[in-house]
Amino acid sequence: MRDLNVVVVNYNTANDLERFIKSFVEFPVEKYRMRMMVENVDPTIEERVAVDRIVERFKGSLDVSVNHIGWNCGYAHAVNLGMGKLHESGRDDILLACNADVEVCEAGSVDECCDALVENHTWGVLGPRQTDGHGSLTHAGITGVASRKKLVGWRSRGGFTHVDENAPSVSGSIYFIKGRLWDELSDCFEQSPAGAFLLTPHYYEETFCSDHATAHGWKVVYYGPRTFIHRWHRASPVGGWAERQMKTSLALYREACESLGIEHE
Repeated sequence: MRDLNVVVVNYNTANDLERFIKSFVEFPVEKYRMRMMVENVDPTIEERVAVDRIVERFKGSLDVSVNHIGWNCGYAHAVNLGMGKLHESGRDDILLACNADVEVCEAGSVDECCDALVENHTWGVLGPRQTDGHGSLTHAGITGVASRKKLVGWRSRGGFTHVDENAPSVSGSIYFIKGRLWDELSDCFEQSPAGAFLLTPHYYEETFCSDHATAHGWKVVYYGPRTFIHRWHRASPVGGWAERQMKTSLALYREACESLGIEHE
């Protein structure tokens, strides 16, 4: 049985985190040995206590643990740190990075996404269809090429249940990646903490990972047959601090791509 290592990043959204973990109990992973790490970023004392209680509550049902990070390190740093704890280099496992405002909403969906990566040897990254829980799409695929990406289906309703195995990128909120590809990309571009997500303040961390994977000859796949919930902008409001980091993150992304000779936006 292969391992599935899940890192979920929480930033002051304990209620969302509780729903996230509970959804894995309601729709359990059957075919993979799953471990889950909560990376709890820059929590208040109250948030830390709340998250500890949530994790303790579900320990009887899942292999779940928590790591508290005492500063606002950013999504990529937290994901890389968590994957470093769960994933052993060289191990043929599946990794899953998630925001806390995500939920599993269909039986068998996590297993199917993992199976798709395992069964298709050229596939390295997979991102499923996502809605806000009320039917509006929050991820319906990205088309184009690395230098000209186009988000499709945003906030529309219905459709987009196809598979696109030539996507230039997929949403970082629910990001499946093969463990051996994670190692390959991490070894190619060294950072601290080591990992395949680019260390940016916010945004472009998974875009770099997808472009880097494509440059290494792997396919990045939008997987529309399975839907997850992603409520979007729960940890940071529209126009808030996170969005104001986009310009800085874009510059870091371009610099990283250019250092490796990778096509980029």
